[in-house]
Amino acid sequence: MSSFKPITYGDLFKYLEKYCNFHKRDSDGETTWTCDGTLKATKQLCDDHFLFFPSVEQDLQDRGGYCDCEVLFNVVGHIDKKRTVPRGHQ
Repeated sequence: MSSFKPITYGDLFKYLEKYCNFHKRDSDGETTWTCDGTLKATKQLCDDHFLFFPSVEQDLQDRGGYCDCEVLFNVVGHIDKKRTVPRGHQ
């Protein structure tokens, strides 16, 4: 039996910050980021850590996170960063 380090929503947010790559554009100083309009990076983190994506997806969408960048814009202030992300088929 293997043990897994619990993954928190704070861990997810840090992962998405790197994935979305928020930065200021040199030409005009506007903030830009990467997002394909899906929860692709969130799903990848869930798959990599054996987390139950349907529950995570529902938690995020209930708080306005329908894609990876919206999770950072809309969800961060509305879910406890210390809360453990669901694992397995719950």
